Amino acid sequence: GDGKHRIADSTFLLKKYLHEQSIVLLADVSGIGEMKDPAVHNDPKYLSDEYRNAMMAIHIGQSLPSMRTADVLTLISFINDNPATAGLPIHVYASGSTTLPALQAAAVNQHIDKLFTYRSLQSFYDVIDQPLDRKYYSYIIPGILKYYDIPDLEKFLGARLIRN
Repeated sequence: GDGKHRIADSTFLLKKYLHEQSIVLLADVSGIGEMKDPAVHNDPKYLSDEYRNAMMAIHIGQSLPSMRTADVLTLISFINDNPATAGLPIHVYASGSTTLPALQAAAVNQHIDKLFTYRSLQSFYDVIDQPLDRKYYSYIIPGILKYYDIPDLEKFLGARLIRN
C-alpha cells in the first residue's frame, strides 16, 4: 500500500525470503509507489493524493480499484506465463489501499494460493459512514454494494485469506 520501496528497503525481510529460497516479485500498482502522482498534480481540496488517478480511471470507464485489480491479474499472468515460475505457489501480500484489488484478484484467479492482507478496509459501508476520509478513492466502485461487500469476498476466499 505504501509502494514496493518500503519492502525493498527491508533487508531483514529480503534476507528471510532469500533464506527460504523464495522468488519475490515486488510491484507497484496504478497510483502507488513509483506509479504515484507528484503532489503538484493533486489539489488538496479534493482530499486525496489519488484524485487525479481516480478521475482518469473514471474517464476511461473504470474505477481506481478495478485498474489495480487488473494490475494484480497481469502480474499473476506474468508469473504463470514464465516457465521458471509457472505452477509455483503464489502468495500475495497487500496492505492498505492495495487490499481491495488483491481480494478481487484472488476471488477471480485461483492461482493465488494465499492472500495476506494488512490494514484493510472492513466494509464498503465504512466509506458511506465516513465519506470525507482521505483515501476512499482507493475503494470506490460505483454500484458495488448491489453485488457484494468486502466480507463477502473474504468469506468466498475462505482459508486462502490470512488477515493481519
